[in-house]
Amino acid sequence: MKWILKNKQADLEYISNKYNVSKVIAKLLANRDITRDEDIDKFLNPNMSKMSDRKLLYGIQDAAEIILDAIKNNKRIRIVGDYDADGVCSSVLIYKTITSLTGDASIHIPDRQKDGYGINKSIIDKAINDKIDLIITCDNGIAQLEEAKYAKDNNLQYIVTDHHQLLKDDKGAEIIPVADVVINPHQSKCNYPFKEICGAFVAYLLMRELLEISNIDSYFRNAKYNKEVLINEITTLASIATVTDIMPLINDNRIIVKKGLELIKHTTIKGLKEMIDINNLKDVSSYNVGFIIGPIINASGRLENATLAVDLLLEQDVSKAKEKAEYLVELNAKRKDMTTQGFEQAIEVIEKNDYDKDKVLVVYIDNLHESIAGLVAGRLKEKYYKPVFVITNGEGVCKGSARSIPGYNIFDEMSSQSKLFTKFGGHKMAAGFSIKKENIDILRTSLNESCALTEEDLEEILPLDFAMCPDDVSFKLIDELQLLEPFGEGNPKPLFAIKNQKAASALLMGKDKNTLKINLTKRNGGIVSALMFFEGDIMLNYYEEKYGEEEIRLLKSGSDNNVLFDFTYYPSVNEYRGLKTIQLIIQNYR
Repeated sequence: MKWILKNKQADLEYISNKYNVSKVIAKLLANRDITRDEDIDKFLNPNMSKMSDRKLLYGIQDAAEIILDAIKNNKRIRIVGDYDADGVCSSVLIYKTITSLTGDASIHIPDRQKDGYGINKSIIDKAINDKIDLIITCDNGIAQLEEAKYAKDNNLQYIVTDHHQLLKDDKGAEIIPVADVVINPHQSKCNYPFKEICGAFVAYLLMRELLEISNIDSYFRNAKYNKEVLINEITTLASIATVTDIMPLINDNRIIVKKGLELIKHTTIKGLKEMIDINNLKDVSSYNVGFIIGPIINASGRLENATLAVDLLLEQDVSKAKEKAEYLVELNAKRKDMTTQGFEQAIEVIEKNDYDKDKVLVVYIDNLHESIAGLVAGRLKEKYYKPVFVITNGEGVCKGSARSIPGYNIFDEMSSQSKLFTKFGGHKMAAGFSIKKENIDILRTSLNESCALTEEDLEEILPLDFAMCPDDVSFKLIDELQLLEPFGEGNPKPLFAIKNQKAASALLMGKDKNTLKINLTKRNGGIVSALMFFEGDIMLNYYEEKYGEEEIRLLKSGSDNNVLFDFTYYPSVNEYRGLKTIQLIIQNYR
């Protein structure tokens, strides 16, 4: 791993003075390419009034009018979502809005194993049998061309809302599904300025437009309707999906997530509240949403059916919501174990076949549960820092998921090999697909032969904000860093570096003795602690190999020693028995 200082240039004095922030914050903004006044203001003061104009989203007004007409004329509406957290949240927020306006709506989530990704003809046939008038897809539909035509051929109204990349023909022209309206920010004719929004965000903007034009007082006098509560709930759902779908937390995404995290504290969504309580989350952060709440919602679609998560988020009875939340938490624990086993199997396949020499890893595991292929691919990408395709045996055809690294647009690369897939879709960093078993080896060969990644591309880069010695870390700075939250994709936690740092002592702590506490010596003679959690024992062993057993013995005993530490960290405050102290949380070392 190569450590590189970002060191982006800007007028730090100007930013610091105009926005009343320290030069450290000004530098962190510059490192994130936030240097224009408009962008700085939007970043430091992310309120909903600064959201991009939703009317710029191509098709939004036409779609809202069609839905409103369907509600007014008692037409039956079927929402077809996806089985991940983005698809679930999209479906629920559309359903909540339409039914709040007295509309007749229902949700259908495809079964991951039986149906595969996206709407299919059997789902449309069921809609026809159920006398559905209007289908709304969310977080899917942009790549389902035949299905859209089939729906229209059967006289259904059809609205696509999606955020995935568009298919293109041999000449690079966009292929748009035949539908009454297609809403997708990636369409070239769409003027919505911020493209990197998730499916639930697209659905949210459409529902806000529907609420604006519905004119509740004149059309729906008898509706049991609380507009403020509804808007808070759909904003919360869109924010959860934005974090869980790993969208960059900048621009409009940052605004809605910031608002959503505030709303979650007092949420009226009973299923969400139960998930928070069961996991004992005192403060719901973007990290908790991404690594605890999101995976619980996803677990239903992975191992059973995402309808379980839909039911949880729609449940109004507290005791039933608790029951359903507990079941999904258990399901997620099972998913974690399966992922670990799958990851170990994948490593075995890679090492046995010398696939680790390839620039693009294509791994087939016959008995892997197809729902965790993406999770295994993600972990393999982290281990090998290469694009990864993980494939398993599905019903009738093999199913797979792909994860990528910067510099390798996985969707474009798959598009160039489109004839090898029976179905595929996704983004530049992640995709899902179906493939015949006999094409797997051909895919591996083709992807590696056409791969333009250099050795430099395959060396993982760790971008650092800047070097900062312990003496420069203060309580004031730690407080000020909160201005940059929420952290996540596109807005990572600031990462500071320490080089050649002397330490007064070091100690392995915890039940498993794998937390390393290093007491660093400040220039004024004071001490500040740095902690490495989980792999502290491995870190200490590394330094023992570098400096020798005797130097580490001296370090442990608190005696003068020659050990010099290089590590990256994020500063935090530790409070114990009313006493607050600064501590540095070690992220990486070398």
